[in-house]
Amino acid sequence: MLSSRRLWPALFLSMACGCSSGGAASRAEGGSTDGGCAQPCAVGLRSVGGSCVPLSCNVASDCPSAFSCIHGFCTDLSCDPPCPNGSVCVDAVCRAGTTSGGTTSGSSTSGGTTSGSSSGSTTGSSTSGGSTSGGTTTGSSTSGGSTSGGARPASWPTTDTISGIHAFLTFDGKVTDPATVAPKYDFVWGVGSPSNIAAYRTANPDISLSQYIPFARDPGTNSLAYWKTNHPDWIVYKCDQSTPAYFGSDPNVPLDITNPAVIAWQIQNYGAPAAAHGFDAIAADNVDLHNWLGACGVFRNGSWVALYSGQSSDSAYVNAVLGWLGAFRAQLHALSPPLALIPNFSFGDPTDPNVQKALGSIDGLFDEQGFTNWGSGSNRLTGSQWTNWVAFIEQVQELGMPYYLVNQATTTDQATLQWAIASYLMGKEHSESIFISTVQGYGSALWYPEFDAPIGHPCAAYSESNGYAMRSYSGGIALVNPAASGTVSVTLPAGESFDDLYGNPVSSPVSLPASSGLILVVSGAPRC
Repeated sequence: MLSSRRLWPALFLSMACGCSSGGAASRAEGGSTDGGCAQPCAVGLRSVGGSCVPLSCNVASDCPSAFSCIHGFCTDLSCDPPCPNGSVCVDAVCRAGTTSGGTTSGSSTSGGTTSGSSSGSTTGSSTSGGSTSGGTTTGSSTSGGSTSGGARPASWPTTDTISGIHAFLTFDGKVTDPATVAPKYDFVWGVGSPSNIAAYRTANPDISLSQYIPFARDPGTNSLAYWKTNHPDWIVYKCDQSTPAYFGSDPNVPLDITNPAVIAWQIQNYGAPAAAHGFDAIAADNVDLHNWLGACGVFRNGSWVALYSGQSSDSAYVNAVLGWLGAFRAQLHALSPPLALIPNFSFGDPTDPNVQKALGSIDGLFDEQGFTNWGSGSNRLTGSQWTNWVAFIEQVQELGMPYYLVNQATTTDQATLQWAIASYLMGKEHSESIFISTVQGYGSALWYPEFDAPIGHPCAAYSESNGYAMRSYSGGIALVNPAASGTVSVTLPAGESFDDLYGNPVSSPVSLPASSGLILVVSGAPRC
């Protein structure tokens, strides 16, 4: 979902290798030092790109030049080399999309979705040439073969979101008292410490909790030298056959997701411990059907084996990602207790047939792009892209899967909040929750007064006419103008008195500027 660096659990950070403060790290491609480690960084620092930077930060000024403070860590956000036409630089990684016409039509790192019914078993659907079936796990393949979905946790998810506005947390690294915030939230994507689980569960027995891992790289526990010594055939390189296919500026080693041994290692080291600690799911980060990192091949028995073309669009890479999703999910379901798979899945175009295939191999979707389009300036999802997004959100929930919608923005002012929430309300059914923050402003319990709006439950599906979208709720209405330009006039339902979310009376008609939303509430008896 997230950026080139996530909110690593404290265990991962404490094992980070680096250089002494002010010293230069030496990256040896074939030697015993990896990612630097001539000396460890001083206490409170870690090695990033050959420099020792603060272990944590609160604001950008806490970080050195060329770094930004991203969800509590200093992160290099530059794309080097620059992105090609048709893609944009997001969190140090080129992603699909163009910025023509004021919107980005590209992809994001967002989550996965639950295939199967809420009763706890998965329904069959094809994944990369194979099939997924419910029941117990019978095996898996990463090359398009059949995978058996296995049984999801019977209680996943437990919260019905049909009434009101439901929120979730994206990481909790800045939450100091989980018991206090737990009653407000449905889910935590990336719990920082297993020690928080008991407090969350006691305060909110229905909350769902997930353990974070990056899907295609070492989570930060081992150096390049370690992998070259112990599993040299697991390291994925660019087509120059010497440069690891790193995720942006992240120094963690990229791993071969087509290798069943890698998946077994992920299950043993992260899946099984998460199940033992009492997590409900694995939050797998940066799942993307585009090969933005230029991954190309591996060395097996000292010989180069090409896996992919190295190009961003590559059917072999797509099949590898789909294969990993199916195989990893099947093995998570086989654990005792079983875990769900909630990836931060970069899907770009929700109508893409490969995106539809992926829905058969995940248990919940974390969407980091959202209606605010990554928080990329004033750009928002508009026009047909907005409409397709709402339809996709509805589809995911119809499949029995929760949808976790992230909306990032340069500022969370009233206009931004209403755009994000009104858009969320258009597709909300029984399993959608929302998170709103500044760009990469993750880790805190962000609750806005707007979330308390007495909107009630939907009276019907949303409809689009005369240039705007409207959905009727028992406690009010949600309005959106999804166009990239132009203001529309909306005539409100006759015979009712409406207030905005801030207690101001609103008379008909109302004007909706381009890419804006408005939520109005009524008093008295429910409208439906």
